[in-house]
Amino acid sequence: LPAAPRFRVATERGGKHAAAVTSMAVSAAVADALVDPLASPCGHWVVDLKSPDSITVVVALAHEALLVGFMLPPFASNRALPPSPRAWLPASSRQRPHMSPCRAACLVRLCRLRPGERFLDPCGGLGIIAIEAVLAVSGLEAAVSIDIDPEATALAEHHAELTGLAGVVRAVSGDALALDGAGDDYDCVCVDLPYGSQHPRLNVAKLLKSVAGVLRPGGRALFVDSVQNGAAVRHSVAHQEAWALVAERYFDMAGIEAVAFELRRV
Repeated sequence: LPAAPRFRVATERGGKHAAAVTSMAVSAAVADALVDPLASPCGHWVVDLKSPDSITVVVALAHEALLVGFMLPPFASNRALPPSPRAWLPASSRQRPHMSPCRAACLVRLCRLRPGERFLDPCGGLGIIAIEAVLAVSGLEAAVSIDIDPEATALAEHHAELTGLAGVVRAVSGDALALDGAGDDYDCVCVDLPYGSQHPRLNVAKLLKSVAGVLRPGGRALFVDSVQNGAAVRHSVAHQEAWALVAERYFDMAGIEAVAFELRRV
């Protein structure tokens, strides 16, 4: 690094903190430490909010955890994560909050799908996980995307048509908490739980019972949630005889600490 690196600070804050602990206050505290020549091993850092070549110090404060990272120039774009374009995902759909296709592909890989299996996403949104499942596993018998929002379901159906997979990918309007009419038993279910201020919190215990009703014995389920809310999944699994917890996998999802619970239907 040069003797006087140029930098700016970007802070995301979540959880209950004192009124004085704002995102701006956290950014200022980090900046003060970096511009202090006694605190910094690289000497005096210089704040520069406009230069495209400034180092971006990324700070995430979530409850009692503080994560600090650095984004170094040159930057391909101003996004924290690289885009994952898909020819079947129109620009109009990209403007809506939705699952990233690359992240969906990673979740599909954790599901360990095999040819001939039936796959279900009961919180399907725009159908991205179901489509990525069929694209990743040749010979999948069916991939069904269910969402309570009719507009999202219509878009999921449209996306399946654009991929030419409408015969394998099905989009259905329905309630994830009441899957009795979802059809035959499934081999694998992937549940990306909605969380954050934009989505209402689902009843995890009721959702687990609903999923257990459509998953064949020995079938697999992947429940994805934030680490902050993960205790609800763990507690519900422990109190339902239909489930066995196989593994927990922790990962970062665009700055949010997340956990994927691998479950087996007993």
